[in-house]
Amino acid sequence: MRPSWLFRIASHPRHGGGHLARGFALAAALGKVEPATFVLDAGADVAMSRARALGYRAVPRGREGAGPWIGIFVDSYVLDRDDLRYLADMAVPIVVMDDFLDPPDVASLAVNAAFHLKGDHIGDLPALLGPRFALVDPRFSAASRRPTANEVRTILVTFGRVDPDNATGLILRALRTLARRGFRPRVTILMGREGRYLDDVRSAAEDLPEAELLTDIEDVLPLLIRSDMVIGAGGVSLFERAACGVPSLTLTIADNQKLFVEGAVSLGVTAWGGASAAGDVADIADRIHALAGDRKRRATMSATARAAVDGRRPARVAEAMTRMVAEHRSGRLAANGESP
Repeated sequence: MRPSWLFRIASHPRHGGGHLARGFALAAALGKVEPATFVLDAGADVAMSRARALGYRAVPRGREGAGPWIGIFVDSYVLDRDDLRYLADMAVPIVVMDDFLDPPDVASLAVNAAFHLKGDHIGDLPALLGPRFALVDPRFSAASRRPTANEVRTILVTFGRVDPDNATGLILRALRTLARRGFRPRVTILMGREGRYLDDVRSAAEDLPEAELLTDIEDVLPLLIRSDMVIGAGGVSLFERAACGVPSLTLTIADNQKLFVEGAVSLGVTAWGGASAAGDVADIADRIHALAGDRKRRATMSATARAAVDGRRPARVAEAMTRMVAEHRSGRLAANGESP
């Protein structure tokens, strides 16, 4: 097998699709010269199929073989001690997506794209910090964005494939409240078939005027482009809608999203919708209505968001990884008394 990067990705359905989306964006930036092998979780059949359809080698954990590996990219916050020991034994540089600013000791380089972060280290560890390094498919930044609508007529509701706390249900109840007050935009709802609350969401959508539920959508970009506003989670989808310049209300539905949402709200990239587990229908309804009714705020948000996330982000990470590998190889050769 030719040398490749080993991409260890959290890919079980319970993890949603954000980790995989970041991996695909980075693998595409690395290109064919430095290909990626995706090592995925047991039971990640959908993720396996998606990776292979894009032309990548994808295998379950434990079947990756011995390489040779150029380096390792890890996007998972569920690594146990055996995983870390296994990675350390590879003796190649390890790049870690670190959503908590707490990278494991085995890391050679950490990446955290939270909007408010700056700098090039987390403690003593080299790091790529801030939205300059967001792993978002360049198609989102390249997409044409229509002018900010005077009136919000279309809303996209998306809380990932799983939506563990049923934030979608909370939003639909809030929109139903607003419908009784005369606010009746067309609502498109995205959710995966494995979502625990899919049946509840389907029933709630039937009670809402002009609502459509879509499951297992592979490409959200066309839906973003035609939406006047998005209500969604604070993970990878936050960066995707920012790259498109779509104004949004964002709720935190997982601990690893907190830094992203805090930074985005502080810079005006999105509006704060609260934590989904503690959401109040009346409060959420007021927040939705306030953002929808403020065209100036939505226009400013759109421009701010789009400026923060451009199409060069994955390429910057790929270039840093390639440099790191070259430096690692030079240092190893020098330690062995060999010439590069």
